[in-house]
Amino acid sequence: MVRRQVSLSRRVRAHWGTLLNTALWGTAAIACLVLYAIQVPGGNTRAIAVAQRHPVIVPQGGRLASINVEVGTVVEAGQALGTVEVPGLSQELEAAQSELAALEATVGGDPERARRFAKDTSGAQARWLAARVALESQRATLVAKELELARLQAPGAAVPALQVEQARAGRDALQVEIAARSDELAALAAAYADARARASGGTDPVLEAQVQAAGARVESLRVRLDNGILRSPAPGVVAATQSVDAGRTLDSGMLPAPGTWMPSGAAAFLVIEPQSMEAVVYLPPARARTLTAGTSVGLAASDGRTIEARVVGVSPSVEAVPVQQLADPAFPEWGVPVRIRSVDAQLVPGESLAVTF
Repeated sequence: MVRRQVSLSRRVRAHWGTLLNTALWGTAAIACLVLYAIQVPGGNTRAIAVAQRHPVIVPQGGRLASINVEVGTVVEAGQALGTVEVPGLSQELEAAQSELAALEATVGGDPERARRFAKDTSGAQARWLAARVALESQRATLVAKELELARLQAPGAAVPALQVEQARAGRDALQVEIAARSDELAALAAAYADARARASGGTDPVLEAQVQAAGARVESLRVRLDNGILRSPAPGVVAATQSVDAGRTLDSGMLPAPGTWMPSGAAAFLVIEPQSMEAVVYLPPARARTLTAGTSVGLAASDGRTIEARVVGVSPSVEAVPVQQLADPAFPEWGVPVRIRSVDAQLVPGESLAVTF
């Protein structure tokens, strides 16, 4: 049997389609590997500096009596932005001041008149016990608020800044009320002790204790009235108020109108600082899981600055990447938000920064 020799060129022509198909698929596979090697390790490495927002929280529910600013007003820290009026609080303060004045006028005066203002032992005890129960209830509420605030501020917790500020403002307002009530309780305790120890007809010690209790009440009401003045927590620009819905921060587009009822803990105003210290970058889940709070990162600004920064929080969920951080606006992307804070450099809100890990 004679074997015919087939030339290489004829073999290539005979299998041309197979060779071409193999070459095309091989090229595509190599391209995919290259793209995977480039994209997966780093992911989206463009961060956007976020504005520092400071909601002005209403410490106690009331009617928004006045507004001193409008959207875009530049304010300083501590500047009065508006006033919340608690119904009946001013009248309650006036009545307490009148009672205090009457008690003070009685001290050292006619003994018979002093007896009319003195309270018996049971009355002093009832007031002391009621104040003590109220104080213990407020302290229990404060513990709950402290635990909630600690949970919101835990490393790695991706919680809107507005929600954290609301929790902090509620805790601070309650601490002020507890301090005022503690002073009032001390005065009532002294009144009760004096009432039990007084001799028959000895009304002066009781009257003095009543004066102290009335003074503590007046001071407590004055503190509450002063808390109705809403002040800017930081220098910045007044912006539209915001609300939180399902974990998202929503702009309402306008300031509340005078006369609006503001519940305790609501944000009446929003102050945005002109400079920022934080930025957000969106990374693939596999890359984000390797980061923890405190991880060092580098930020490169468009003007050539190199900024030292730290990771301050990694979201537990995947979110849609904002349009300004998409590689191609025509193709939506998803990633894990990672909050980064500059060590000492100021950032411009909205500034795009390159992130290196």
